Amino acid sequence: MGIRVSSVSKPFIIISIILLFIGSSLGALLMMNLFGFNLRLGFDIMTLHKIIQIDGFLTFIIMGIGYMLIPRFRNIDAPSKYYIYSTLSLMLCSLSLSLISLVFMIDMIYSRLFMLFAITIFGYYVFKIIRIRPKLLPIADYFVILSIISLLSTNIMRLFDQSSTLQRIEMSLTFPLFMIFAVEYKTLPSFIGYINPNIFYTKISLIFAFLSITMGLTSLYLYELAIPFSITLLTTVIAFDKSVYATHGFNYKSIMDRLNGLDEELTRYRFILLYIRLSYIFLYSSLLVSILYHVYHYFALYDLSIHLLTIGFIGITIKLYLPMMLPPIIGRSIKFVRFNMIPLYLILTSLVLRIVGVFMLETKDNLLLIIGASGWLLVIALLLYLRMVHKSMDVKI
Repeated sequence: MGIRVSSVSKPFIIISIILLFIGSSLGALLMMNLFGFNLRLGFDIMTLHKIIQIDGFLTFIIMGIGYMLIPRFRNIDAPSKYYIYSTLSLMLCSLSLSLISLVFMIDMIYSRLFMLFAITIFGYYVFKIIRIRPKLLPIADYFVILSIISLLSTNIMRLFDQSSTLQRIEMSLTFPLFMIFAVEYKTLPSFIGYINPNIFYTKISLIFAFLSITMGLTSLYLYELAIPFSITLLTTVIAFDKSVYATHGFNYKSIMDRLNGLDEELTRYRFILLYIRLSYIFLYSSLLVSILYHVYHYFALYDLSIHLLTIGFIGITIKLYLPMMLPPIIGRSIKFVRFNMIPLYLILTSLVLRIVGVFMLETKDNLLLIIGASGWLLVIALLLYLRMVHKSMDVKI
């Protein structure tokens, strides 16, 4: 039986990839300025970078994935075009107005209202669909609910305050974080060995996820709760990791031994294990660095916490799942045996250089200029990754 093809996420994926390239290029320019190039760009590149990457790329791709996977997990039809194009139109209007307000340095509250309307439509669809109980692992829906609550609440808060404190950015990123948890809860146990999640740790993770949203929102006005917010979020991650055996707790070698001789399946399994382990290393690192930032208030820690989470965890996780989500979107299978490690090596090199560089900012060393240009490694990695995925496409399903 073939895979059921649905192109519902296709416009979201296409727009998000375009925004990712724009946002990553802006990030590379921002990094060059940060490390001493002093480029005269004539606009607030840091705010523009944040808008394109968080309001643009991350929101588009996670919503697109949500529109496809949530009904698919219930084996029901994809949403109607009304939901898809109304959400897309409102989000594009919001993004356009945000850019206009940035160029002309005016407060454009309509951009935030359009985004809130788009989120409301998406949230309405999701809450309508999750009333249909899925046959397998229904507890994953609670992570979806928490993800939508986080997205709605942070965007309501943004109507009144648009500051870029670390806890505000982390609260914005709990939307993709919890949606990723929902997808991983449904898929990781079967990906790594056809095992059931640990229910005890799942419940612990959900409790702390709810507490982290509550504490995160409160910390926007009571800074004393910033460290407890990061600790609560870290506890959520530790419990979730243990619930789905993401990094430990299962005999992975036994599965690899069984797959010996099956090149495609073994390559895919190794690909999943490597990317999952790396992503969680960066996620743990990000939250630990966040706690240190709230203690010492160094800009280097602020910068690292954000980019270890966005590039390290979210970015690598999306790169893991995209080849597995594309077949039902494009109607073509993807062969993992045709993959190579070059894009991943470039991403890791860029992150390592960033870590070294931000702690050298006060030295004014000439090496900083070389490190400052390393942001372009991410852009090159994206190009090579997309080329690799395209070359790995096989026959139509």
